Amino acid sequence: MAEIEFADDDEAFTLKVPFSDVSRYDSSGRMKELVKPAELPKQEMNPVKRFVVTTVGIFFLMVGLIGFGSGQNTLASIVCIFFGILIIWTFVARPEMQKRKAAAAPSEVKDPEVSIAFGKRSISMRSAHKELKKDWTELAEYRKTKKGMHLNFSDGTEAYLPADAFYGDELKTLTTLLQNKKIV
Repeated sequence: MAEIEFADDDEAFTLKVPFSDVSRYDSSGRMKELVKPAELPKQEMNPVKRFVVTTVGIFFLMVGLIGFGSGQNTLASIVCIFFGILIIWTFVARPEMQKRKAAAAPSEVKDPEVSIAFGKRSISMRSAHKELKKDWTELAEYRKTKKGMHLNFSDGTEAYLPADAFYGDELKTLTTLLQNKKIV
């Protein structure tokens, strides 16, 4: 059997697989952690507080506009308009824009890609949000089938690599690597 040459960065090769394929047979649920985005702290304002803050902001705007229109004390009118806009922007408009922006992001990516790197010491599964690293000693079993390769880990995690994820001799290289994993 051919020896697997490892690069200096500890990776023999990397496969990119859609998340739906990798997690197809995982009954433990640990693979789902790869695609969960880091949760942002909720900054949802109480509706009563939101109403009060909005009312205060509109009040400052109206006082400023009325004072500016009457021509008396222009500086105070400009300050009231400024504070009205600042209050409405800070507590109403900007949080609403951030909430809509955060809600739209997950719908854009329907099936994120997971890259699986087979290295000298470990197997790393990376997505845009997280990385799941498994040591070679955690690999309990692997099965090669006609449709791909199943990797079972000791904690119950199961990764499936479909045959179409491999190009050229990558499947043979992976099989060789898995057979020699005790030596590595």
